[in-house]
Amino acid sequence: MSRRGAVPLALGLAILLAMAFLAVAAPLLGGDRDPGLILPAERALGPSFARPFGTDLLGRDLFTRVLYGARVSLLVGLGVALAATAAGTIIGMIAGYVRGLDGVIMRLIDGLMSIPPVLLAVTLMAVMRGSLWNVIAAITLAELPRVARLARASVQTVRGQIFVQAAIVSGAPTTTILLRHILPNIAASLFVQASFIGASAIMLEAVLSFIGAGIPPTIPSWGNIMAEGRSLWQVKPHILAFPALFLCVTVLGVNLVGDALRDRFDPRGA
Repeated sequence: MSRRGAVPLALGLAILLAMAFLAVAAPLLGGDRDPGLILPAERALGPSFARPFGTDLLGRDLFTRVLYGARVSLLVGLGVALAATAAGTIIGMIAGYVRGLDGVIMRLIDGLMSIPPVLLAVTLMAVMRGSLWNVIAAITLAELPRVARLARASVQTVRGQIFVQAAIVSGAPTTTILLRHILPNIAASLFVQASFIGASAIMLEAVLSFIGAGIPPTIPSWGNIMAEGRSLWQVKPHILAFPALFLCVTVLGVNLVGDALRDRFDPRGA
């Protein structure tokens, strides 16, 4: 990788490692404060030495809640990236290799892609109980078509290569051809796509929680923290500003890593 691509990658990884550390060390850094502890006498306090991010409308410590919110965002981003990439790769590889199933599978994928991801996720959450795992499942289904289409196109490109045709002629099982000859040659592009899906999932979870269709209010997440502070953002901007800042920085870190990986694996790169 060139020096030009190494700098964004290093910066992105540093941001993500810092966020992961804050998420894991939340109980220690928060001073063992309960993120759900309500203190009416300390409602909407501004940042101070004792409470670096101030408090929200119920007197809960914002610093602690933002740190615990990092756990939700990182878990959603990682979980959706892994699940959507795995499921989308399997579906896309089958569609790209088994010509008889291609039309049926891709029409279903096109149907899913015709629905905006936010609307699809909101619809799914409307029929499911609000929970972290249901949010991951809903966002995974919304992001899956992107991976499936990429995997299908990549498989169709690689399938015409001589080494794949040789494996087919030699009578190798379909699973062997897909796993040993095709998958390793399309894994790089799928890995890059997974990084962007992770960033998209973090943003989508925040949107769902902000509009009340995602993580339950009892679980601190950056989206519902911002939702709770939007009514007083003009007079108490810190309630909305701190979780929004953490959200932007985290998404920036994921996108930097994704851009660096794309440059690294781009065959047209210098």
